[in-house]
Amino acid sequence: NEFEDETNLSAYLLVYKSKSMTFSTTSVSKLEYATYLAASIAYLLVKQKDAAGLLTFDTKLETLLNPSSTRMGLFNLLKELSNVEAGEETEFRSIFNELAERMKRRGLVVVFSDLLGDPDEVIEAIKLFRHRKNEVIVFQILDPSELSFEFKNEAVFEDMETGQHLPIQPWAIKGEYKGLLGEYLDKLKTAFSASMIDYVLLSTETPFDIALMKFLQKRANLL
Repeated sequence: NEFEDETNLSAYLLVYKSKSMTFSTTSVSKLEYATYLAASIAYLLVKQKDAAGLLTFDTKLETLLNPSSTRMGLFNLLKELSNVEAGEETEFRSIFNELAERMKRRGLVVVFSDLLGDPDEVIEAIKLFRHRKNEVIVFQILDPSELSFEFKNEAVFEDMETGQHLPIQPWAIKGEYKGLLGEYLDKLKTAFSASMIDYVLLSTETPFDIALMKFLQKRANLL
């Protein structure tokens, strides 16, 4: 009814499906982890009689399911998540701008992405949702090796977005890599905090219950 429509939450789950999200040194890729986590959160939302919507994106909006609190809506959302395939890289800002325009009413925006890109662009893109008075939680999902850079042997690294190959001696650049990564993550953390955006860094080895607890805390704060 109308009263419920006003009080229950509408959540938009945004799953980034670029090629970089398929990278994996474990049994689960970043994209698989993102889809499993998004599915779990959608289930929790609908169970709480909130509405869950889905957007998958790379260079363009792929799937756009408007938020629904029905079992059929959840079924459709889970079906879409199970069929997600990797695409190309994107500029976050243009996509998020388009989505912010199309969102019918304010709600909770949940972003699932490795956020690998220009940090200023990523930050400004996500802040768009705050400017429109949405609540936002960002799950940054990285492979354990992207966090630790524990590569033992000389290797040829391939840029999954451009296909470019680069021969690398990992031990020679590990210190610099970890320094730059630390700066990048700190920049995201500081900027999101200043904009009152919840930010959670996850490895694909992080148990789901930790991520789900973060989400449930956020949901409880909105009540």
